[in-house]
Amino acid sequence: MKTNFEGIDKRKAFLWGAGLILIVIVIGLIAMLALSFNSGKIHPHIYIEEVDVGGLSKEEALAKIQKIYDKGVSENQLQLHFESQEWKRSYQELGYTYLYEEAVAEAYGVGRSGSIIEQLKQIMRTRKTAPVIRLRGKHQGEKVAILIGEIRSEVDKEPINAKIKREEGTFVITEEEVGVQVDQVLLRTRIREALASSYSGILPVPVKHVLASVTREDLKVIEVTIGEFATNFNAQQEGRTKNIEIGSSSIDGTLIMPGEIFSFNEKTGPRSVEEGYQEAPVILAGRLVPGVGGGICQVSTTLYNAVIRGDLEIVNRQNHSLPVSYVPLGHDATVAYGYLDFEFKNSTEHPIYIESTVLGNRLEVRIFGKNVPPYQVRLASEIVERISPTREVKQDPNLLVGERKVQQEGKQGYRVKTDKVYYEGNQEIRREQISTDYYPPVKTIIAEGTKPRPQRSEANQEDIEESRELKEAEEIPEDSEVSEE
Repeated sequence: MKTNFEGIDKRKAFLWGAGLILIVIVIGLIAMLALSFNSGKIHPHIYIEEVDVGGLSKEEALAKIQKIYDKGVSENQLQLHFESQEWKRSYQELGYTYLYEEAVAEAYGVGRSGSIIEQLKQIMRTRKTAPVIRLRGKHQGEKVAILIGEIRSEVDKEPINAKIKREEGTFVITEEEVGVQVDQVLLRTRIREALASSYSGILPVPVKHVLASVTREDLKVIEVTIGEFATNFNAQQEGRTKNIEIGSSSIDGTLIMPGEIFSFNEKTGPRSVEEGYQEAPVILAGRLVPGVGGGICQVSTTLYNAVIRGDLEIVNRQNHSLPVSYVPLGHDATVAYGYLDFEFKNSTEHPIYIESTVLGNRLEVRIFGKNVPPYQVRLASEIVERISPTREVKQDPNLLVGERKVQQEGKQGYRVKTDKVYYEGNQEIRREQISTDYYPPVKTIIAEGTKPRPQRSEANQEDIEESRELKEAEEIPEDSEVSEE
């Protein structure tokens, strides 16, 4: 018969035995873990990509994967194409390298982080499912940028706007062309992804199509004359005639889109000998003096009057300092490159076109658009003040006492108010004041002699006195017409 004490002793013995076995296992695992740590080897069953690096030191693993993947860097090629064009670059040419040390360090770290229990779990899991470490790479961004720049230089094409030209009284329109532009952001992303995945196929270059800002549909509405004006000039004055022809040609064929501002100086450019301009009279400080480009203001003035009759918005306009012969007071528009400009805005909803021609001694400017206004526009000016010139007498040591000479003829000044008048037929429907212009007077300058006269006989002296009295009695002209700029 067994006693209770015997059953208790057997259970204790079993528990002591099981505990002892467990202690031995733990000690064994700890010993194995310690041995693994101290070995300096990567734990078994660990891969970098498809390469088994288990049981290798970090140096051995690094050498092994470098030997395999360095060959791919030198041999792999990235191929890009657009239509019939193609670009090839090896990964090496793009500065691509794998981050070998980073991958080896990650492989070596498996089973070496966390508590001892966590490390044991990691090691045990590697025996069931082998961990795969991804081998990441990097490329040199500047080399990829250079490749993209080369592709852009061969692929990018600016859109070409439709063009319009009036030939022999008919408008001829050239079709627009769609532009092409490399999508740089998307292309850079595709290259980066291809390098990261060792892609060696053909990579299409992504592009965006850019529409022209001016199309045939925009231009075909230009049909009718909305404003026109003409002025005459003396064709015998060769320099001035040549300048008018150059200025007219510069603005001829100009297309102005809705809302766009036309600048006369920007369109015609500097008035220089290099541009073909010749010497002709120009207005400077209220006087006519020789200068290159004289006559260009007749072009700006003729254009101004055509713009007014087309009922377009004037942005910038200045009158001359002297009246001109080819338009009434208040109807002129002077220009001086870099200083005075004539500007107007296409205030319609459709494109407009400028035609400027020289026929004999006549300059004609026409503005074409879509719709003829239901009214006509004219200018009406009124002289609100006439200003007499002052007179200045200057002593001149080169003239004899009693002698006088007109150095500068005086010219009358004006203040002029100009209205823009709207008509339906011959009926005025409204008017608005658009400018108040000031043409300053030019003073008369008289030189009076101070040089002593030589001694003469009494008879001659009487003749001199009589001559002086006659000269003093002469009237000095105070106003004269200016027929040239």
